[in-house]
Amino acid sequence: MKRYTRPKSERAVQIPFYVEDRMFVKRRASKVILAVTTLLQIGSSFSLPTATDSAHFGCVFTASLDGHDLKYDLCPLIRRGKYRVSRDVETPPSITRIYYDISLNDYIAWDGTLPARDQCEQGTNVCMTVISERPDHRLEPPRTIYVVPVAGNFPKRQLNVTSKLAQKMDSTGHVPLKVTLSGGIYMGIPQKAIFTFMCDPSAVEPSEPALLSHGDPLEDQGNHKLAWRSKHACPLGGYPENQPDKTTPKPTAPMPEQNPLPDSQRATRMVGPGTIIIILILGVIVFGNLKRRWASRHNTTRYRSFSLSRVSSTVHHDADPRSPLTPHTPDAHHNRKYTTVD
Repeated sequence: MKRYTRPKSERAVQIPFYVEDRMFVKRRASKVILAVTTLLQIGSSFSLPTATDSAHFGCVFTASLDGHDLKYDLCPLIRRGKYRVSRDVETPPSITRIYYDISLNDYIAWDGTLPARDQCEQGTNVCMTVISERPDHRLEPPRTIYVVPVAGNFPKRQLNVTSKLAQKMDSTGHVPLKVTLSGGIYMGIPQKAIFTFMCDPSAVEPSEPALLSHGDPLEDQGNHKLAWRSKHACPLGGYPENQPDKTTPKPTAPMPEQNPLPDSQRATRMVGPGTIIIILILGVIVFGNLKRRWASRHNTTRYRSFSLSRVSSTVHHDADPRSPLTPHTPDAHHNRKYTTVD
């Protein structure tokens, strides 16, 4: 009986060595690229903060008064830290407490112990919170009435800082500087914090802002007014002589700092040195591995069959041509050949 012979299309395929090596190198290169990308992402998470991740803005302002340029250095006030301004309003039978959390040098820290609805979203510089308490019901927890992000950097709204001189002089006979921070929105109404910096050489430091507005974001049309009396609110070099009683100042913008103070908020994104060392070590290991694999493969035969274990020799003996069982095929005269066996 004739043994079954596989067609040529089903026989074992021999792959040239150089094709197999090329496939191996491509696979290894893909793994190296994936590893390097992962390390860069990890290094970026530990790298220095970026300017877009920071709340830092210029703290030196300039304004023009009667042809004189006045320069204000508010850095000692802005970079001092965080402030909380509060006011209590009697609203019988409860007491309404108004809080303004102000952080001009950095964003207000997110409190993981509070629900998200009870605090301003991340990226806020000025946040107003209004709560109501019942003094006669001490076991009753305070109720949050308003949580308003007044100014800050948000996904669809950016912090905007402008400055200008006030239209009227204050009680000391000086023209205050108004700095406005915006970016927040509440109930569809844009919000902004208006700081009026008043020059007072006799002010006790550290000074803090004081609330001027009612503390109602709807009643005040989104304008949150605060006054800040400080000796740092005086222009550098003093005011010009013969200052008039009234002036019509021109709106100005913050003046960029020529020599900003070094802090973490001014850093730009960069990969840390630890990440670079890790990448170099990984590159040396991968290169050495590829070199050893390449050398070992070049010492083998040029071709490699993936089906040697499935090949066996089958001997065909000459049959009697007179027998009716003898196959009359073109290759019937061959005495020996190799066929695949299932």
